[in-house]
Amino acid sequence: MSYLIVLLIFCIGELSLSQNYSCSGFVIKDNNNILLAKNLDWALGNGLIIYNPKNKLKKSIYTKSNKNSWISKYSSITFNHLGLNQPLGGMNEEGLTIEELSTWPAKYFNNNNFIVDEFEWIQYQLDNYPTIEEVLNNIKKISISKFYFLLHYLIADNTGNVAIIEFIGGRPKIYQDEFLSIPVLTNNNYSELLKYSLKASESHLDISNMNHSQGRFLKISSI
Repeated sequence: MSYLIVLLIFCIGELSLSQNYSCSGFVIKDNNNILLAKNLDWALGNGLIIYNPKNKLKKSIYTKSNKNSWISKYSSITFNHLGLNQPLGGMNEEGLTIEELSTWPAKYFNNNNFIVDEFEWIQYQLDNYPTIEEVLNNIKKISISKFYFLLHYLIADNTGNVAIIEFIGGRPKIYQDEFLSIPVLTNNNYSELLKYSLKASESHLDISNMNHSQGRFLKISSI
């Protein structure tokens, strides 16, 4: 049986708004253990650890009727900056874990049907699905309308599966299994991170002083 751990590290300190804030996430598998970790470097360091019980009615901020509402099937624990049902990441009782990271470029999937924002999308998945397989099987059922950020998502579950979900050109782009050779994510699209990693390897780049998104990807990948 696989066990999933969520680690959130807040490296805030005394930051000025002129600095570049950044996040990095990764997954490590060791025998029957799975570690999903993410750091959050951002201007706002305060937030809430929230327990979200199951069997609760949830409504998107875009709800004009019951069309954009649901009842949670699973309880979860999340870290929230912006309020209830607006998590930056969390894990449900079945072990499904989702963390977000800013990215660019991105264009969210929109079917003009069931609409949530980019943070509600995380809560919706945690409320409704126990595994990555079910998240992916239902991914086109809901649309994302940007509230504040363009995001991509690092996901793991209790079966040992790991996936990266991005939204490129209005379509979901999924990386898993053999297409997820390095389970690390920073702030560039995953395909761009892989291209930079290949370039760095061929050019024997010194990564010791690289603190940008690609550099952080290389540093974590090399551990």
